Amino acid sequence: MLTLNPPGIHLARKAAGVDVGGFNVTMWPMLTTSQRDTRSWYGSMQFESPDPSQPINGIIAVKVYPALTHVLKGLATANFMTLPDTVKMARTRRSQTAQLLRLMELTDYSPQVSKVRVEVSLKLNRAIGDMVEVARQVGRDVCQALEWRTVTYVQYTDELRRMLDLAGHLRYGVGNDPSRLSPLHLEFGAHLLNAAGVSTVRIKTLLGRCNAAGHYRWEPVAAAEPEPVADDSADDFEPVGPRTVPAPVAPTVPLPPAWVPVTLGVGAGQHQVVTVPTTETELNYIRAHVGVYNAPRGKRCVRR
Repeated sequence: MLTLNPPGIHLARKAAGVDVGGFNVTMWPMLTTSQRDTRSWYGSMQFESPDPSQPINGIIAVKVYPALTHVLKGLATANFMTLPDTVKMARTRRSQTAQLLRLMELTDYSPQVSKVRVEVSLKLNRAIGDMVEVARQVGRDVCQALEWRTVTYVQYTDELRRMLDLAGHLRYGVGNDPSRLSPLHLEFGAHLLNAAGVSTVRIKTLLGRCNAAGHYRWEPVAAAEPEPVADDSADDFEPVGPRTVPAPVAPTVPLPPAWVPVTLGVGAGQHQVVTVPTTETELNYIRAHVGVYNAPRGKRCVRR
């Protein structure tokens, strides 16, 4: 176990021009959404003999990875490392990732994740003490042949929180439980687990690349900013006051006929009833059939 400076999650990749001496080299990318500025990711490294039964100089394999992997295994719940392919599993992974973030924020694990673990598999006919010393020297030699990138603990938790916010925006894990995830959700799910520090064969296969502007296809497109307008001293504009908005006009409501006795003509007992709307009948009809309600933006509206 190595402790590197500065503190943080230390990711590695093979340095350019390094002769690996016949070993097969595999890189497992980690925290890829925090590496938008490079086309060649950093992560965990593995050097392995093409034939494990035929070690190269007694070395079968060498693995170099951040201690974050062991912290995740200690904190994460069951099946967290498995990439989901259904809505129900995606909802579970989303919940597990949120729980992991809460634990990471409640307790500062930066001392634990700042270490790098080097595992060396040897096949030598030597004493245990000699093999331990050989393994240490091999680990030192391999680390010197790597390029390193450090992601701080705060950057790690901030990015994981941002990815969880995106999960809500994308409705990741929302829908019918047995439904299969779309290709877009599969790719986002791979990046979500990778942002937590998980890297498997399937996740590595589904990780997508960001474009030249550093934007992934599952990220929402930000609103375009207006282009600046060049100054032109020949244009003079008069100040314009606020536009007057006319007051809302209540709709016209048809009134029912009102029966009011009216005397017509002259003569004993000569009466005729005619239809005449009055102020009292108008008000009564409005109260019974017309209401005033709240409208958006603090306005009022009239409804029948």
